[in-house]
Amino acid sequence: MRGDVLGRLGRHARCDREQLGDLRAAVVGSVDAAAGAACDVRIVWVMALDAVGGAERSAEPARAGRRRQRWLLVAVVLAAVVIVDQATKEVALRLFVEPWPILPGVGLALSFNTGAAFSMWTSLTPLITAFAGVVVIAIAWFAGRAASAGWALVLGLVGGGAAGNLIDRLVRPPGPGRGAVVDFVDVAWFAAFNLADAALTVGVAVAFVLSWRGQPVLITSGGAAR
Repeated sequence: MRGDVLGRLGRHARCDREQLGDLRAAVVGSVDAAAGAACDVRIVWVMALDAVGGAERSAEPARAGRRRQRWLLVAVVLAAVVIVDQATKEVALRLFVEPWPILPGVGLALSFNTGAAFSMWTSLTPLITAFAGVVVIAIAWFAGRAASAGWALVLGLVGGGAAGNLIDRLVRPPGPGRGAVVDFVDVAWFAAFNLADAALTVGVAVAFVLSWRGQPVLITSGGAAR
């Protein structure tokens, strides 16, 4: 009887040791599996970061190319507006001393404007000159960050219009910073203006349309549009 009891106790002890060993092996296996999974996750994360970094590096030349294209477009439009504006003003100084009627109330007639576009604020010439200079500098600074060709066109038109009239204020009588802008398109029921004023007006109109359509203006340094 006693021998049977001891035998059963021995068998139970062996079973407990075996179960404990199996449990220990299962725990160790689970820990190893978890560690392996964590390692796999870290590897995937590092690979993802490398992929993102590689994509950013590969995208940087493309962004730089687009910035150069935008800057070039702004520069070309701005220069074209200034050249045409100054050329037509020189023609007006020579040919339009006497009015040239075109339509009833519309003609080509030489006049001089010390104010802003369309003969506004004629008593603020130095302030308008300084403001125009700031506008031209700001456009040159942001030209490469235009978010689209449309906004590059806007910057070129506005910058060209501001620069064209700024040249007049700097070099024409009565003196630097106080010079009178040459106008030669005379609309009796509206105002006298020049091609620089027209470029400014078209640029503002295009900007309004682009804003109404929700197109972002500039590209941030990180590449996001805003």
